[in-house]
Amino acid sequence: MDSYNDFKVEDFLENPSFRHWVYGTATRAEENFWVDFLVRYPEADEAISQAKYMLHSFEQPALDPSDTYVRERSNEIINKLSPQTPVYQLPWWRRNIAVAVFVAMGTLAGSWIYWKSQSEVKVEMTQAVAPLTQQKAGWEIVANASERIKLVLLPDGSSLLLQPKSQIEFPSSFETDKREVVLRGEGFFEVKKNKKQPFYVYANEVITKVTGTSFNIRAFDADEEVKVTVKTGSVAVYKKEQKQTPSMIVLPRQQATFERQDYSLHLKNVLLPELSSLEKETFSYVHTPIKEVFEKLSKTYGVPFQYDSDALKHCSLTAVLDDRPLQEKLDLICVAIEATYEYRDGQVAIHGKGCIKP
Repeated sequence: MDSYNDFKVEDFLENPSFRHWVYGTATRAEENFWVDFLVRYPEADEAISQAKYMLHSFEQPALDPSDTYVRERSNEIINKLSPQTPVYQLPWWRRNIAVAVFVAMGTLAGSWIYWKSQSEVKVEMTQAVAPLTQQKAGWEIVANASERIKLVLLPDGSSLLLQPKSQIEFPSSFETDKREVVLRGEGFFEVKKNKKQPFYVYANEVITKVTGTSFNIRAFDADEEVKVTVKTGSVAVYKKEQKQTPSMIVLPRQQATFERQDYSLHLKNVLLPELSSLEKETFSYVHTPIKEVFEKLSKTYGVPFQYDSDALKHCSLTAVLDDRPLQEKLDLICVAIEATYEYRDGQVAIHGKGCIKP
């Protein structure tokens, strides 16, 4: 395989080292290899995310399954997509603007390339972006004074679930080479992917840099710690006042913690029970009635969905919506069921003629 752009989901599923890493049983060399791999080859992120979702869906995620077990369970998932059940999916020409839809993955076959290097990860010295210190002209402030989470749609299409007693500051339009926001309190980000326009979150003593992923930041003034927890993808975390410092790469189910007492930044793995329901949610659907999809999204994002339940009662969805911002999730769903949507006055309205009865 000459290009990492050619990596497929089955390649990762059939690699024992990858499975060790996903299930938390990797050796230090394996852990270092996959950290380095994510940093060096971000183009493989989508295939890796899908493979991880499938592995975590197996009945015994705490164990490292055999190759035979991986094939059997993967085929079982594929076989759920029976030809008798209509699947309303994205046309191939729209895949570049949404997430991959599981129609068929084919037989898990082929071999993994020989990994020539298992060297220690080399973290480059990186110039941290100067923090924002005051409110700029043309910036907006959204505060959540309620007792419920508040959905905030950012100018680039990214979405944020802002926790109570928190606020977010952002410009009316982002600069062409970067996207900057200031968080006070806690928020869960789903950042729209754009490698040419990195996304920076300034949260008290910590700067978080991503190009597109989902993660949570807790940075209340009264807390002893600032925490950055990653759901999908990878993020770089910096100490705010250190102009040059090795960036800490935080991976899924890991947490970067800044200790205010001694001004230290360290990394730890996060156990599944410690993750919030949102951080564990995969947004994976197999022939799921569209009503259930809307109910899940409404509960997750705290916004009501308005639609004609009778017209859409025969619609179902097979897709992995993963870490995409809400608007991209809605784009995918609406293309799949041939509908449109509008977000207005804190509500999502779905307009569609419906789907053919199976």
